[in-house]
Amino acid sequence: MNARRILLSVACIMMPLFLQGPAAEGSGIEERPRVIVHITRAKQVAGHIEFEDDSVLVIESLTGIHESWPKSQLLDILRLEDLPVPQHGTVILRSGKNRKGLIVRDDFDQIEILVSEIPIVMDRSEVSHIVLDPTFEEQYVDRKLLSRNGGIHAQLALCQWLINEHEYDLARIELDEADMSKADGDAARKLRSLNAQLKLHTAESNRSGPGTGQDKKKNDDTPRLLTSEEVNLVRVYEIDMTNPPRVLVPRDVIEKLISRHGTSDLIPDTEAEQADLFRADSIEIVKIMFRLRTHDLYNRIQVISEPVSLKLFRERIHDSWLNNNCSTNRCHGGTDSGRLRLRRDPLTSDRTCYTNMIVLERFRTLDGMPIIDWERPARSLLLQYGLPRSETMTPHPDVPGWTPVFDTRHRELMNNSISWMNSMKTTPRPQYPIPDLSPGKAVPEGP
Repeated sequence: MNARRILLSVACIMMPLFLQGPAAEGSGIEERPRVIVHITRAKQVAGHIEFEDDSVLVIESLTGIHESWPKSQLLDILRLEDLPVPQHGTVILRSGKNRKGLIVRDDFDQIEILVSEIPIVMDRSEVSHIVLDPTFEEQYVDRKLLSRNGGIHAQLALCQWLINEHEYDLARIELDEADMSKADGDAARKLRSLNAQLKLHTAESNRSGPGTGQDKKKNDDTPRLLTSEEVNLVRVYEIDMTNPPRVLVPRDVIEKLISRHGTSDLIPDTEAEQADLFRADSIEIVKIMFRLRTHDLYNRIQVISEPVSLKLFRERIHDSWLNNNCSTNRCHGGTDSGRLRLRRDPLTSDRTCYTNMIVLERFRTLDGMPIIDWERPARSLLLQYGLPRSETMTPHPDVPGWTPVFDTRHRELMNNSISWMNSMKTTPRPQYPIPDLSPGKAVPEGP
């Protein structure tokens, strides 16, 4: 028992050293894992993992207290899921029932899930745990590895799965790579069927007349994607100092601040005090940069975690209803989208999400009206267009297949959208130094 106590004491002493080591200086810092530790049936402690090995767990509780235990003495360690984007999965309830749907968030106090597009919030005490479905990328990698040793039939089965998942470009690539040199009659028939399915999809995508000048114009309406550097810059401009994300400021940026603005009251006079700037928390350096308005250095700020307002846009707007309703191929994500065109790029989620947000913010109607009203969010055309025609003074244009997003069952989606706009509300709104997103205005990725 004494040995265990010594081990725990050493872990608590060494833990700050681990946190201050080289990993804290790099750009790959991740959010600390969140857990709920079941000590006894009646006692639980929630917090963030500070140190863990095979025998010891050290966490910082939500009250800021560091606690540690031998793992062998714990009943259970419930690990919460970090969801940068909603993911399909199953919520296992303590009652024995299950809820399957799109998991939006997994917090210490609540879990939110979309079941048939209806948001449901459950108290954490009702939930046993969450089981996430594998992502498309994970399934694709697993199936591709299995198909390598499964012969032509396994390759064709992979192509069929990709078609069923509407990943037609990947299906065509896999089909072209399939080795048909030893194919039997069944494989040949399956190949013809797959080619017919892909041909049908191509014909549907080009139903307005492939090769015409009109189609070329429609296809060219797709806005360019933000670069990774531009994504980071948007995050910089949306930093909320009352609840800041995790940031890193390189050493050479601090050196430039001192050399350029040494006469400012914000920069210490003595070398000893200036040396303290290099040891200060990066968010404190960002505050100085903002007050000095060093715009040319903003792109050097590395925003590691997502600012709250952008996280709200991603979770409560983009991935909850915009992507599923407005960005589809039959709406503003397809060739018949009209003047407002949104992106659909599932493998580049950060770039796609922020691109669509900027498209919405910059879009103007033919009358010159913005579709987002930052001063009166509920009156925004973006939301008014999503209401049933009987409930709005500015109904969505009459287009085939349109259905209201914010009907009686989904009114919470509209309330969430208003909350996002309020979270972004600053006077005046920042003007991102990002070039035009019009087609043909591509900006190359940085190194």
